[in-house]
Amino acid sequence: MNSKIIAYAIEAHHNTNHLYDGKPYAVHLAMVVGYAQKYIDKIPKQFQENVISACWLHDTIEDTRNTYNDIKNISNTTVADIVYALTNEKGKNRKERANDKYYQGITKCR
Repeated sequence: MNSKIIAYAIEAHHNTNHLYDGKPYAVHLAMVVGYAQKYIDKIPKQFQENVISACWLHDTIEDTRNTYNDIKNISNTTVADIVYALTNEKGKNRKERANDKYYQGITKCR
C-alpha cells in the first residue's frame, strides 16, 4: 500500500479538524479499509491497490478542501474517479445527499 496516500488522506481530514464520533477521522478511514481488505479477494488483482487507495481517500473531496485533481495528482485517474463517484451531493440529510445520481455514479465507475 502506498504510505503517501494514507498520510495524505489522514492529514487532509486532520487539517479540517474532521472527527469521527469524537475520534480522529483516521479511525473511520481505517475501518473502511479494513472492510475492503476483508473482501479484497473478490476484486481482480490488478484493481486491488486502486480500491484500497480509494478507500483511504473516499471522503477527501466531500469533507476536506481537496479536489478531484488533487486526488488524481496524489494517486491516479482511476482512484480519483472512484473517490469522485463516492462524493455525496449537497443535501440536508443522508437521503438528499446519497440520492439516485450518487448510486448511479458508483455503479458506472469501473
